[in-house]
Amino acid sequence: MFLLLTSLIGLADDPPATEWITDPWGSLFIVVSQGRSEPMSIGSYSLLVYQNNRDAFITGTVGSRNGTVAGTWFDDLDDDGQPEAVVWIRNAGSGGYGELQVYTLDQVRLERIVLPEPNFELISDYRGRDKFSMQNGSIYRTFPRYRANDSMAEPSGGEIRLKLDFAGRRWLEAAN
Repeated sequence: MFLLLTSLIGLADDPPATEWITDPWGSLFIVVSQGRSEPMSIGSYSLLVYQNNRDAFITGTVGSRNGTVAGTWFDDLDDDGQPEAVVWIRNAGSGGYGELQVYTLDQVRLERIVLPEPNFELISDYRGRDKFSMQNGSIYRTFPRYRANDSMAEPSGGEIRLKLDFAGRRWLEAAN
């Protein structure tokens, strides 16, 4: 009876597949997975770092999420020779708001880096529906532009694309 009940409310299902990602040099691996037996809309995720072909655990952390893990990357964002782990959380609400949680790896520990929101001028027409991507070692954020009378389902202002200047801890408008 308990298994049937938890399955019906979505707590017994396994989270999306655990994802193994390697760093640009192929020497470190991260594993990102959502908390088991948690609702998909809110909960936690684990971020674990391994080396030596995934058989030597280095460090890990547990992060909170208000939504689902929509993407993960492991790349050297600031060209310092150490990769950063990036976790994209997509809000469970209808707006699909996105959040990036970034961690630096300092030999034996992960440290969370808080990223600023883009300047108001860059997001004045913002209502969510974020998409993040990693291209050539840079993080990009795209979302539709809404005009004053647009519904959430029909943005008419085109799309804006931002690039994260990780070293400067700021978002810049990027060419489409």
